[in-house]
Amino acid sequence: MSKRYVHIVRLSKVATQSGRALTDTWIATFPKTEGPVAAKDAWQALPDAVMGWHGGGETKEQVRMTFPTQETARAWAEAQGFVPVVQPEQKRRVRPKAYAANFAHDRPTPWTH
Repeated sequence: MSKRYVHIVRLSKVATQSGRALTDTWIATFPKTEGPVAAKDAWQALPDAVMGWHGGGETKEQVRMTFPTQETARAWAEAQGFVPVVQPEQKRRVRPKAYAANFAHDRPTPWTH
């Protein structure tokens, strides 16, 4: 029997929003099916003749499970018989900025309108 993998990753801040809500949540997702199963079900990736939508026979790709901590997600994956693949967490870098720096006399490039 082949190994079944689960990707575990921490949600990051959305680039278009300033808030950091839900960034303490961990997500477990299933990878796309690969190998002979994908080749056998390749016809399902074709667009539907009536609607034109792309379909798929594998619904695991649509599942996203949320967990409060990485340990909880890892414990769930191992209890279900999956091999957890944890993406390392990206630390947030804060670069302090001040509005007054725009008008400093020793600014490298002069301020213009």
